Amino acid sequence: MQHFAPHRTPKGGIKDKNKNDKKYKYKEHRGAHPVAQGRYPDGNENPVDENNDGHASEQPFSPPNNAVTALRIFRPPVHAAVTLNEGRPMRVACSKRKEICGEILWAGGPWRASGDWWEQEGWARDEWDIALQETDGIALYRLVRDLLSGIWRVEGSYD
Repeated sequence: MQHFAPHRTPKGGIKDKNKNDKKYKYKEHRGAHPVAQGRYPDGNENPVDENNDGHASEQPFSPPNNAVTALRIFRPPVHAAVTLNEGRPMRVACSKRKEICGEILWAGGPWRASGDWWEQEGWARDEWDIALQETDGIALYRLVRDLLSGIWRVEGSYD
């Protein structure tokens, strides 16, 4: 049989919310902030943070209609030949997909991921987001290097 201790109130009892309390004032102020109400003090679309020496404050994010948001995964991933310069991919070529070929205009990464390291067949990889010039514009791809085998693959494209 279990016994529970009775609920005890702290010494001095429970305090009422005091309007002089900083936390109470912060909540009250935050709700009355002009940006929270959709108004900006200077009248333009870039809100000015009055508590930050007149610098712009954070704006709510609204993506444009043509925002790149989806990664289409290739099943199976496409084998790639990659040329490196100081550890960064500079050129890529895929024999199965001729459009994925050329000098890399921009590369973000690497983002290292690993898992199952406690198992016999663990995995580790570096992921890069790359931009390639194509005839109708710039294309974005996910480039992956398997750190255990050293094999490069293009895992998908952004659209």
